[in-house]
Amino acid sequence: MKKLVTGAFVVLSASFALAQNSDNNVTQTGNSNSATVTQQSLSTFGNENVSDQTGTGNTINVKQRSNSGRNKAETTQNGLINEATVSQGQGFSAGGVEVKQDQDGLRNRATATQEYTWQSKIDQKQVGSLNTVRATQGGADVRSNIKQDQDGLSNTATASQSQGSFVRPYGTWSTANDINQIQDGNFNTATGTQVGYLNDLDQVQDGSLNRATSTQTGERHDTSQDQDGNLNVATTTQTGVHQTATQNQDGNLNNASATQGGNDNSVTQTQNGNSNRATTNQSGGSSWNTQTQNGNNNVVSANQSGGIYNAAMQSQTNNRNNATLDQVGSYNEAGQYQTGLRNLADGDQTGDRNSLDINQNGNDNEGFATQSNNYNKSDIDQIGNDNYARSNQSGSASANGNMNSVKMYQQGNDNSSIGEQSVGNSNKLVANQYGNDNISESYQIGSSNTATINQGASSMAANSNESYVTQNGNGNMATISQMTNGNTHTSMQMGNSNTVTVNQ
Repeated sequence: MKKLVTGAFVVLSASFALAQNSDNNVTQTGNSNSATVTQQSLSTFGNENVSDQTGTGNTINVKQRSNSGRNKAETTQNGLINEATVSQGQGFSAGGVEVKQDQDGLRNRATATQEYTWQSKIDQKQVGSLNTVRATQGGADVRSNIKQDQDGLSNTATASQSQGSFVRPYGTWSTANDINQIQDGNFNTATGTQVGYLNDLDQVQDGSLNRATSTQTGERHDTSQDQDGNLNVATTTQTGVHQTATQNQDGNLNNASATQGGNDNSVTQTQNGNSNRATTNQSGGSSWNTQTQNGNNNVVSANQSGGIYNAAMQSQTNNRNNATLDQVGSYNEAGQYQTGLRNLADGDQTGDRNSLDINQNGNDNEGFATQSNNYNKSDIDQIGNDNYARSNQSGSASANGNMNSVKMYQQGNDNSSIGEQSVGNSNKLVANQYGNDNISESYQIGSSNTATINQGASSMAANSNESYVTQNGNGNMATISQMTNGNTHTSMQMGNSNTVTVNQ
């Protein structure tokens, strides 16, 4: 059965028996028009509605439900202050339902709701300013898709999917749901929420003062946030296991934050521009984090807590960058790489068999590395002027194990290197400085430790260097080589069977 209605005020109500289908078209031209369409056919053929409104202050409300039928609602509005609402499902297990909403104008609102459906689609498109779209897929929705596209100024998009109490339909092999939000313009806001697993969420914003927020709960979620413009903020929160988050920001004054819970998670943050800030927090083990910043005044921070086999890499290029890393657990790996002026890198690892590498190439850089317990390794390389490096390792009090390693290399002017190893045996400390006015201090507590200090080699440029070595324990060995003029060396050993070798 098909109905065609044209007018200024329309109220349609259709209810049909089993094995029938309901199709109707609504066309309205003018202002303050209202159309209400209710389709409740329980047939396997489903319902279909096509509505077209042109003018100001128009409203369209479509309600569809069927038992396993394929419902489709398509709404087009051109004008100002229009509102379109579509509701599908409403407690029935309908399949293959689709909503398409297209609005062109100012201060328009589009809302679509699908409940207890599967293989559902919501497609919302708005062109203009001060527009709002909202899409909700709830109940037992599986294999559903939401797409929101906004082009204009000061738009808002909200999408939500839930599979908290789903029952997988017969023949459905996946519960992979998708949310795609695209905003082109200024002052945009996008929010996406998914509950379930094997879900995908994409948010793309091109403009200024954009904000994107994504929340996923369950397993094996994937979130991608891409912002191109100024003053953007992107936030991702994921809970479960096997989560993936990607944040890309190209512009000025950007802020990106990602929080993940569970194991086997991955976060990738890339910022190109000025005054960017990126923060990542991961809980569990076997997680991976990559943070890349290209620009000025960038700040990046990563925290991985609990579990084993976590890895993180931080890369900063240009001026006044700051990197902070914190890992708790064992078998973790971290790398901090900074190129530019006045960079600061801080690393902290707790557990056994952790590895930390700090590489700075530029001026006024500072590097800190702190590791706890046994079989840890830290490596600090600085090439430039006015660099400062400090490493602190602490092992256990057991007679076996420890064997921590610290290696520091500085090539430049006015460098300072301090290495500390306490409560451990068979530790190794190596400090190499090539340049002018360098100072190296080493502290080791335990037995069978070795300290090797070289100031001046390769280029043979090591003037006015000073080296201090303190070892407390038995069977320790210290080797100091200074190969230029104006060098000062002081060694202090407390214990038995210790040796010191000095070459000046």
